[in-house]
Amino acid sequence: MKVEGLGEFGLLERIRPFLAEQSGKDDAAVLEDANGFIVASCDMFVEGVHFDLDWMSAEDAGWRSLALALGDLAAKGATPSWALTSIALPRTWEVDDLDGLYRGMNALAESVSLSIVGGDMSSIDGPAVLSVTVGRPSRAPRASTAAAARRRPQAERGGALLR
Repeated sequence: MKVEGLGEFGLLERIRPFLAEQSGKDDAAVLEDANGFIVASCDMFVEGVHFDLDWMSAEDAGWRSLALALGDLAAKGATPSWALTSIALPRTWEVDDLDGLYRGMNALAESVSLSIVGGDMSSIDGPAVLSVTVGRPSRAPRASTAAAARRRPQAERGGALLR
């Protein structure tokens, strides 16, 4: 059997036995600790699949990638405060494209009071691969809120946000 055709949710079901109990049914998870909990999400964007610099600017690709990552936390009712961005960067990319990608992510981040706090870089021969992890800690432990966030597969209009 090949992974082609299973789709993201089919593949997720295959690896579910290896994931922690609190893992979500989507890209976001709620992690409890002694100080409260963290809602976090991780997304990957592949050049030529999720963005294409032949018909969009690098700045637009960066903005779009961060926007899609933010959507997973919104589905949990959380507003992220930080992001980690990692990129596998083609050696043939123009430096201006790297600058544009981060300029686009930064423009959106500033508009929603989000800080890009770090990440990683590597060079590759293939297309660019960008990974964006976003999260929001809560220092006000409320078991009912954390449990509700785990049960919510989608945010609802008018629903409470995790703070």
